Amino acid sequence: MAAISQSVVTFLLNSVWEITVVFAVAQIGSWVLSGAPARFRYRSWIGATLVASVLPLGSMLVRVQPSSLLSFPLTTDQHNLWINAHRTASASSLSLAPFWMYPLVWCYFAFLTYRLVQLAWAWRRTKQLRDSAYIPDFSPSVLSIVGRCRSAFEVKTVSVRCSSLVRGPLTIGFWSPQILLPADVLQTASQDDWLSLMSHEMAHVCRNDFVKNLACEVLCLPVSFHPLTTLMKSRLAAAREIACDELATGHCIKPER
Repeated sequence: MAAISQSVVTFLLNSVWEITVVFAVAQIGSWVLSGAPARFRYRSWIGATLVASVLPLGSMLVRVQPSSLLSFPLTTDQHNLWINAHRTASASSLSLAPFWMYPLVWCYFAFLTYRLVQLAWAWRRTKQLRDSAYIPDFSPSVLSIVGRCRSAFEVKTVSVRCSSLVRGPLTIGFWSPQILLPADVLQTASQDDWLSLMSHEMAHVCRNDFVKNLACEVLCLPVSFHPLTTLMKSRLAAAREIACDELATGHCIKPER
């Protein structure tokens, strides 16, 4: 138990500063790429998210030796309530006293359990959306727009449905993706609205954004306690939406629309 707790504490302590550094580098890169297409900013943010998720795990596998250049002698007493170390300490080998270590570990596992429950609930909600979807009676003009967008993006397996449980257009599914629309869209959307929303959602399907987003959520679970993890995911989501708009304007719709 002590070894597991020490590994978890090492992971948490390194996550605090490593994720901060990764976010800072990614933010600078985003500023540099501000004039470039959004897909490049998206790739930089998804790369940063992957690095921020994986990098702290390395501290649990790599042990820094006392002779390492990163090591430095500790002058604190071994019975210090905050940090215990026999000879040296480094960024990957700091050890909290049991008085602080075990409550911190249990709090982390409690938070991780909470996040797993949230993810399971989101998956259940997605299944409910899929089960509530139905194929409405589309007008010939709407069917023409759907076919045009499907052909432009070369998407063959997507289906377009409505659901009373959704408030805005969204795309779900792996091998047989579905574009779900609000139930009242048939009465309120104009032809330009249909072209805009269908081209945008087809771009999501073409980019496999549902799968990528789910994978990102799973990978970020261990480091979801860090506030900058949430901020990175929001930056990633914003870049993803703009990238879909750019892709839509390149295939189906004029940019001014």
